[in-house]
Amino acid sequence: MKKLKTGLWYIDEIFRGGFKEGYTYEISGYPWSIVKDHIHYIIPNLAKHRRLTILYGQYFEGLDPYRIAKYCRIYNIEYSEIKNRIRLARGFKGEDYIDGVKRLEKIDGILILVDPYLHAYMTGNKQLFGGISSEIYKLKRLGKTIIIFNRLLANEKPLGGEFHRHIADYIVSMKYHSGYLNIELIKSLDTPNKNITIEYEPGYPSLKKKIQHTILEWIR
Repeated sequence: MKKLKTGLWYIDEIFRGGFKEGYTYEISGYPWSIVKDHIHYIIPNLAKHRRLTILYGQYFEGLDPYRIAKYCRIYNIEYSEIKNRIRLARGFKGEDYIDGVKRLEKIDGILILVDPYLHAYMTGNKQLFGGISSEIYKLKRLGKTIIIFNRLLANEKPLGGEFHRHIADYIVSMKYHSGYLNIELIKSLDTPNKNITIEYEPGYPSLKKKIQHTILEWIR
């Protein structure tokens, strides 16, 4: 099966070559700025292969086209060739996000869900967690390729609670501290769990393929 490469050697390595079509992935991390870095890194590389529909769960922020263009130059990707393959929609409230996920059922290509649980968490409306997760699960049952970018809290718990993590086929958790990024594969259908720590400069992709430390790798 052909893999969709992310352009980031450590993500491709941890997923044994990149994303497989028809599966659900979650990449969650702390702090959120590091996750946002990776959203911008990965989008240009995926858009080379497929149409992307991104559902962003925030009132503000979003994709920065200047950063996308910058990383296109780094990866030698022609920005004009991929920009029309990227479609962005927003879910301003938890209820809006549920409706947005429902509409994705009729969309082909790669579906990218950003911050799906933020509004429900910030408003204390945590009963929406189940509704959002349920709609994502329906997409999964349709055989969609889904990539979820989610937050970790300071205590390393993911937004949305733990239940929604049963939906994902593969889960990566990343944490940044003092110049190092720890990337941990904590759920996988077909590979050993893996934990890699690399030197990392926020806002700039680590293109040099050099593992600083391999902390943990085992088969359950």
